[in-house]
Amino acid sequence: MIDVAEAFDVPCYVFFTCGAATLGLMFHFQTLEDEQIKEISNLVHVEMKLVIPSLTNDVPSSVIPIFTTRKEIWRCWFLKATREYRRAKGIIVNTFADLEPHAINSFLMEYSYGTSRLPPIFPIGLVLNTSQIQTQSTNDHSEMMEWMDIQPEKSGAFLCVGSIGSFKLDQVKEIAVGLEKEFENHGLALPEGFLDRAALIGKVVGWIPQMAILSHPAVGGFVSYCGSWFAISGYLVWCANCCMAIVGEQQFSAFQLVKELAMAVEISLDYNETNEHQTNRERNKGSHGW
Repeated sequence: MIDVAEAFDVPCYVFFTCGAATLGLMFHFQTLEDEQIKEISNLVHVEMKLVIPSLTNDVPSSVIPIFTTRKEIWRCWFLKATREYRRAKGIIVNTFADLEPHAINSFLMEYSYGTSRLPPIFPIGLVLNTSQIQTQSTNDHSEMMEWMDIQPEKSGAFLCVGSIGSFKLDQVKEIAVGLEKEFENHGLALPEGFLDRAALIGKVVGWIPQMAILSHPAVGGFVSYCGSWFAISGYLVWCANCCMAIVGEQQFSAFQLVKELAMAVEISLDYNETNEHQTNRERNKGSHGW
């Protein structure tokens, strides 16, 4: 597409839907590959922690996004795309300077991302469809919203696992144990008998309008799978956030939310009763100023 734009002498801009830290990660890894001849898929298996210019903390290799660690995905798609980003007239990033000041400033530092030029970076976000708070909450979800309307303020937790992630049976059972012990209201597909026990105090649903649910007064906590910037929507409506990353880039998003931005509590991926119970207690502190 950039070749076509240049052929017609039309300025080409890239809209990067993730945040500035992720963009910096991609530019840094592209620099390591092209200028320092380092193979990223090997590097993350050798180094326990990595220094990324767009992040203030060293990044554990275990949270590096899967699209950079799998050679066939990185080389065939994302490395090529990152090289093309440098040719653009500018990159429009779905973030804002006060949210990611270090990442934004890193693009202004000479040689932070190699000797090749970077185009101007324009943070314009966060770009989220907040109109769904009104429209989607009344379209096909009136029963759910009416049920929430009669719940006590900040009495519930919205647990969302996304459309591509999944849990093993024992993990799902432990989540159920934690929810039943600590939450008054909850929603998730859970083991046998759970639906009957939770019928009066929770809802198990498929797709629902996330922003509409999170902005509802009855919701006091958001257990998020951390897909890209979806987890940040809890922050936008002042909802306490717990990160439960599962696949893809979610671990990196969770690391940024917990360690870099201090906007969330991390949930361990080894779902045992002790960890789940402890994390739920931390979430419940929200009613006392968490």
